[in-house]
Amino acid sequence: MEQETSEGLLRGIRRWDLAAITVNGIIGAGIFGLPALVFASTGVYSLFAFAACALVVLVIILCFAEVG
Repeated sequence: MEQETSEGLLRGIRRWDLAAITVNGIIGAGIFGLPALVFASTGVYSLFAFAACALVVLVIILCFAEVG
């Protein structure tokens, strides 16, 4: 699967490269798909829903910061 070009570089995707691309695709789809889903279910109040979620996450982050 790996091919050597005229400059001597190897071009190919190894197992861990493929795993990283897959994880990136899953996380990216969640980042761009979730706001659309929230807006569809909450309408114009989606901004307030994200602010409420941010406050909940902030509390969790502060708990982990104190433990750390």
